[in-house]
Amino acid sequence: MKRSPVFILFLFLSLYLYGQDVSVEAKGVGTDRNMALHDAFRMAVSQAVGTYVQAETQVENFITIKDAIVTKATGYIKKYEILKEVPLPGSYEITIRAEVSTDPLKQDANILAQFIGGLRFLVLYDSREFNDLENTAGEFITERFNEALSERKIRYIEKNRFNQIKGEALRTLLNDTSEASYVQKLGLLADAEFIIFVKNVRIQSEKKGEVWSTKVTIDVKAYDNCTAEGLGTVVMEGSYKLNPDRESSLRIASGDAVLQGFDSLMLLFNQYLGEWISSGAPFELKFYGMGSPRSLRALILKLQSDPDYGGQMSDPSIVENVIKLNMTFKKKPFDLYNKIIDYADEIPELKAKEVDARIMYGRQISFAPLNVTVPDAIERKKTETSPSVN
Repeated sequence: MKRSPVFILFLFLSLYLYGQDVSVEAKGVGTDRNMALHDAFRMAVSQAVGTYVQAETQVENFITIKDAIVTKATGYIKKYEILKEVPLPGSYEITIRAEVSTDPLKQDANILAQFIGGLRFLVLYDSREFNDLENTAGEFITERFNEALSERKIRYIEKNRFNQIKGEALRTLLNDTSEASYVQKLGLLADAEFIIFVKNVRIQSEKKGEVWSTKVTIDVKAYDNCTAEGLGTVVMEGSYKLNPDRESSLRIASGDAVLQGFDSLMLLFNQYLGEWISSGAPFELKFYGMGSPRSLRALILKLQSDPDYGGQMSDPSIVENVIKLNMTFKKKPFDLYNKIIDYADEIPELKAKEVDARIMYGRQISFAPLNVTVPDAIERKKTETSPSVN
């Protein structure tokens, strides 16, 4: 139905006069009353974000931003009334009218936008750990994941780019077969912040008469690759799919497994992103050739006193010649880089070393004196200048 100019003017005046609170109706479904009510809250906030916030927050990955905000739905509900309750066998439905505060929604959307405007995902599996049939399924699973990400307008690393950097990563890993090293190396070289890692594939397949019956179950791990943090594992179990051709049956079953578990996987990422609203985004800082962690003590104290410090910081650790420090920060990566450089220049010992950033990979920033070689920077440069693989 077409809205008249008078109605639209009345809507905007109402938003202004009532402190940007909007009234929406939403229905929630859950296994019990409490779950249904919380689902209704999420639906109400989702409506408010999509209708009243998106128009003023034109950023990349808005769907991801909206989904992250919705995980914290109760914080935006000012008040509500229950319009209808329907107990059902094994489930519950509740319809509510809720007043949603749009001002904090807009503020939080802008906070997340500065961190994830250009966010990219990489879907991968370790072909060294799979047999031939599992590798075939891995290709189908990767394709379906990328399609699902594209449907949500989420950026991902294209297959030809992944193939380009995969060979380089395996050459540098050599005898290092650990999962963490494989995932981090490929994510770094591909410039992907979030990783969907297909850890295991279980295939049940048999021929029944003239058709193949195939079922696929996959274990998928979610990673924030910038901080080397695992966010959790989701088991995706599909149903049996029938097809006269075995490979076609495997393709359909692989896609069904992804479809069944995709929302649960994305919830892990969205809940993680939702935490950034209050405490800032997590960063991993690497310092090469700086000696012991004690040499960074003055810098750490300055960062902890900064007004944009998010309140969380790990103890510095050192592996070989690299000091690692994880912390949360309420501004975008380039702002943290500038703060560290400014603080380093205020500390005579660090200023004499001429410390600067050598890699800025999402929320992972690697620093080193100008005369110190950073191996990851060399490897990444190779993949950036090597010819593309079609």
